Amino acid sequence: MASGTQTDRMPVGHGVAEVQQAQQQPPVSEDAAPKQMRKVRRNVASIIWYLCGVMVVLLAFRFVLELLGANPYNGFVHFIYSVSYPLVAPFLGMFGYTVKYGVAWLDLYSAIAAAVYLVVAWGIVKLMYLAR
Repeated sequence: MASGTQTDRMPVGHGVAEVQQAQQQPPVSEDAAPKQMRKVRRNVASIIWYLCGVMVVLLAFRFVLELLGANPYNGFVHFIYSVSYPLVAPFLGMFGYTVKYGVAWLDLYSAIAAAVYLVVAWGIVKLMYLAR
């Protein structure tokens, strides 16, 4: 073999696989774990805000449909009412009037529910970022 070839430069006692493996592994930085935790927090916060957004959109549809007195026997209206009912149920009875579907009325239950869910989502995300 000629002097200066690849086999002459390899360290003595190391196989080709060991040298390649040592070259492929990047050095481990000390701040890799905090970066990973920031990424996880950001992803969890995004999921929380996405779910909260879906709930608020459903409640907004319900609010507008009840404000306009939509026909509860229509398929879309019935779907929105049934999907959003569990979100509004904890707030029903908060005021002195009863829900009348098909009659135009200001649905404060949906508005309050949306506000409460937004505040709760904001609080959860803030707590998650405080726990560092």
